Amino acid sequence: MRKPFVISIFCAITVLTACSSPEKEELVEYHNSYIEEINPKAQEIDQLLVQSSKASSIEEAYNIEKNKVKPLVDEITQYVVNKKPDTDIVKEVNNLRVKQFKAWSEAFDSRLKALEVAIETSKNDPEAQDLMQQYEEKLGKAEQIREEADKTFKDFADEHNIKITEN
Repeated sequence: MRKPFVISIFCAITVLTACSSPEKEELVEYHNSYIEEINPKAQEIDQLLVQSSKASSIEEAYNIEKNKVKPLVDEITQYVVNKKPDTDIVKEVNNLRVKQFKAWSEAFDSRLKALEVAIETSKNDPEAQDLMQQYEEKLGKAEQIREEADKTFKDFADEHNIKITEN
């Protein structure tokens, strides 16, 4: 239950281009701000989850995830939810990101509940196991939506001749 978990839902892409249309400008700005705001927090979550996986007890893992991981997950989710794009293409990308991060947040809710149940009973408790299964499924759903959002962004970037480079 405390296996290492590395979030692989973020790729660092820097957009390099001169903007000429409102759609192009907003798409570049949206993506760059997304990378600047979310990637550092995602990296911190990765480190905290590794720390949680090495915790000496379920209680310690729970405290790390409840007090450090979940607030960051919520902060990232709210950042995306609060974005109010102007152009249709950025609205489309943002709507996918909102779905992605809501699913991601729900996954962590299931994980925390599983840890709570494991503290009260044991990590082998059927309810804890079921909640961890829900966590994995919700995380998979978030990953699928991330892939769709990444593809949508890339398609719009190509359509608007935005040159992207991966860092």
